[in-house]
Amino acid sequence: MNEFDNGQNNQPQGSPIPPQQPYQQSPYQQQPYQQPIPPMQPPMAPVPPPVPQGGKGLAVASMVLGIISLVCFCWWYISAVAAIIGLILGIVSLRGQKPGRGMAIAGIVTSAIGLVLMVIFLILAAAGLAILGSMSDAAGFEDFMDYYYYYS
Repeated sequence: MNEFDNGQNNQPQGSPIPPQQPYQQSPYQQQPYQQPIPPMQPPMAPVPPPVPQGGKGLAVASMVLGIISLVCFCWWYISAVAAIIGLILGIVSLRGQKPGRGMAIAGIVTSAIGLVLMVIFLILAAAGLAILGSMSDAAGFEDFMDYYYYYS
């Protein structure tokens, strides 16, 4: 008896253990790998033609010039040129049915507001210069200036 045998072996001691049969492959052979066939999909709807992306340049330029006319309304020579060109570009962009409608409207509005502010500024400046001119001819202007410089 060997050390692993506890005496309960059903085989007689003298009989050898039959050798195991060698591993045999099953008769089934594996098929070569193939891609599964995808299920048929319904046909896709026709794709609409692409919307032209160009043409926003006039609207953007109108809006930028309108903002410049708002910011620079005190410098009438800059504001007037920017506002007039901004108005023209905004109107051309709207008439052409080009993309950027919102920016074209914003350009027209800002250009118009800049033009109005520039006109108001010019009127106030002319009125102020007229008042100062009339005060310089008056006899009391020199007294006013002397008083102003003396107490300030």
